[in-house]
Amino acid sequence: MDEHRLLKNILVMQVDETNNAKTFGYVESVNKIKYNIKSLSELIGLNEYQKLLSVSSKGLTTIFTLGQYIVIAKIKKDETEMEMLFFDFRFNYPEINNIFKDIFSQNIINHFNRLKSMQEANFNGMHDTVTLNVKVGI
Repeated sequence: MDEHRLLKNILVMQVDETNNAKTFGYVESVNKIKYNIKSLSELIGLNEYQKLLSVSSKGLTTIFTLGQYIVIAKIKKDETEMEMLFFDFRFNYPEINNIFKDIFSQNIINHFNRLKSMQEANFNGMHDTVTLNVKVGI
């Protein structure tokens, strides 16, 4: 089974940077993000992603949960610029709303907070199935 898929029931996401505790990860490498999208294609539906991107005017910003992470993905329509941010919902981000307001719409901020609340209410250890990997050369 490919590494980008499930490795002992753990989904490995490629990132450019992560903190030591892996409560946050960031990637803007187009190749790594395409790699991540490919590994997520069965979960998020690659056709649905491509359809949403094709009808957008400038690009796509989406937010979703993935294991213990809340993921925000921004993809330019022509796919020349992309970024994905991974936030472990269990970590307290006290300044997140202030940081987000300069980067994201209020809609994304509200959705992030809703997903965080839902994760706090419903998450259990069995959902801890994603790891972030900093790998050079993808």
